[in-house]
Amino acid sequence: MEKKMAEKSIYADQFEKIKIDKEKFEFVNDKDRITDKKLDDKPISYLKDAWIRFKKSRASVVAAIIIILIILYAFLCPLFIRNHDATFMATNYAKKPARVEALYGLGLNGSMKRDFSEKGLIRALAIGIGAEDWDGNTVTVKEAMDSDYMPIVKITNEKETLNAAKQQVTVYTAKIDTYLEVGFKYFLIEQSEYAKIVEYEKANNVHILYPLVENNEYNSVDSQDANYWYKSLGGTPVSTAGGEVKKLKYSENLVLEDNYKRDENGNLIYYEFAGGGNFETAQFRVRVLYYNYYQYLHLKQYRTLQVIV
Repeated sequence: MEKKMAEKSIYADQFEKIKIDKEKFEFVNDKDRITDKKLDDKPISYLKDAWIRFKKSRASVVAAIIIILIILYAFLCPLFIRNHDATFMATNYAKKPARVEALYGLGLNGSMKRDFSEKGLIRALAIGIGAEDWDGNTVTVKEAMDSDYMPIVKITNEKETLNAAKQQVTVYTAKIDTYLEVGFKYFLIEQSEYAKIVEYEKANNVHILYPLVENNEYNSVDSQDANYWYKSLGGTPVSTAGGEVKKLKYSENLVLEDNYKRDENGNLIYYEFAGGGNFETAQFRVRVLYYNYYQYLHLKQYRTLQVIV
């Protein structure tokens, strides 16, 4: 207790030493009322403030310019490009990856990686094989890989796995061209158009018309799917050589047996009469390689082709 009293006495002595007379204090301002001063700058709106901030961001300005160019492109292109109509848009090529020949090196070639069962792989390979088989002379898988119409670009991997039924199956990973994957299609065309296509094929050394396929027990998966031109049972390719039905397995030397329609003399049939009256209106049912048929219908050089029938 005595210690605390002693400390208080010391502090009191110190206060006396620094004591200042009250006469020395005076009010700085005893009349005027002190308040916040009014700002000299003019107030700005929210939008103006956002615009100022936007202009200071270089990335935002560049992004805005890109968006404006895209919008202008979407509105102006239809006004200046008038050589195509709505039919130029093909539903068979809808939702495909980008495909630009000049940018193939950057991966814009319309291809993608996909897993295939053995049946699915053979069906895809059969498109390229069938494209080289316009005259009934089939080729092997290995030979067809060099075809310009082969959708399978490369088989990158194969592995053994179990399916839903716990059976061991082979799964193939391959890169596929999704545009060539469309393959063959059936169409009804006028007889006069058929004649024009034949003349075009001769003049340009390409093939559009291909043999029709028999609607029999070896075409049981989907008779409207023009890509099943080979004999198969349940999608599995078969051979009937020698009168015996034999299932075929995938290999580089695989040769598919065609299921084409032929007349009584063994000649391939490329069209069937489907109705109509005269030369102009008679309808032919044909099977076409869609990639070439699409170009025949829509590309400028094909449109300017003059055919005398």
